[in-house]
Amino acid sequence: MVKLSSEVYIALAVGFILGMGIMAGVARIQAQSPLAEGILFSARWETGKGGTEGVTRSNLPEAVPGGTGSFNMDMSGRLFTTHLEIENRRVQTVLRIIPFHRLVEVQFGDGGIKSIAQP
Repeated sequence: MVKLSSEVYIALAVGFILGMGIMAGVARIQAQSPLAEGILFSARWETGKGGTEGVTRSNLPEAVPGGTGSFNMDMSGRLFTTHLEIENRRVQTVLRIIPFHRLVEVQFGDGGIKSIAQP
């Protein structure tokens, strides 16, 4: 049997700890990467009150997914494994964060609508 010195054990332990730290960092970065992102055409989610609410890029009130929510919205979105972030593209602020389990539908793309009229 080969006898190893304490310095070798310490070097192996330090290498193991550094390796685990690097793997944890990579996993954290991958977990924070969005599944999809870009211009958001529409989204609909459960409100928790038995109904749904939505937003759309379309300028037609009846196009709002679920019938309740906002239309003519210039927005982008980032879909993560835990939530959807909806951002106002004009002022670059997050409008809503919807938990993933409440999402009913999400559509990325401009839907052929190249610009949104100012309110």
